[in-house]
Amino acid sequence: MKQSGPLAALDPGRSKCGLVRTDRRCLQVEEALILPPDRCRATLAAWHGQGLLVAVG
Repeated sequence: MKQSGPLAALDPGRSKCGLVRTDRRCLQVEEALILPPDRCRATLAAWHGQGLLVAVG
């Protein structure tokens, strides 16, 4: 069965990363960021800890 709900996508880079959080039920981007790698990892961990993700792709 397919999962629905929040999904994060990561475009990694050496000095900066693109990070997007979407809601597949609504087909909308909820947040889009460009961050240094360490802040990107911290943001993913925070989203996960807050229950804002069901998957990372």
